[in-house]
Order: sequence, then C-alpha cells, then structure tokens
Amino acid sequence: MHVDPLDPHRVATGREGLVTLVRALDELPERTRKIFLLYRYEQIDRATIADSFGISVSAVEKHLAKAMTALTEKLGGLG
Repeated sequence: MHVDPLDPHRVATGREGLVTLVRALDELPERTRKIFLLYRYEQIDRATIADSFGISVSAVEKHLAKAMTALTEKLGGLG
C-alpha cells in the first residue's frame, strides 16, 4: 500500500491536528507549557530544567505529567 504524503485529506487532517495541538499547549499553565516544550521540543534534560526554574526534578516531572495528561485528553480523538 502506498501512502501519498500530499493527499489533500491527509494534509487537512494534519493541519487540524497541528491547530488542536497548539490550542492545547496554549491552554496549559505557562510554567507547565514552558517546561514541556523545553523537555520535548528543545530536548533539555529534567535536571537542567529544574535548575533553571529553581525547582526539584520531581516538580519538573509533575509538570511533564500534567502536560501529557492534558494533551492526551485534548488530542485523544485524533488519529
């Protein structure tokens, strides 16, 4: 089976998913959003993030879990 990456339906679905993701990220508390993006997008380790925010690694992990739970709930219907 060949999947056409430029299939209009596939492109539209991808754009909708991206818009939903951005909205879900915007709904996160600012600190949680920043920590999530530093960890997932910038690939900065938990200890470095903790140091930069003046919090424990455990607190960083709680922010990441909160973000993942919220994003999973918002994005769960996609795919």
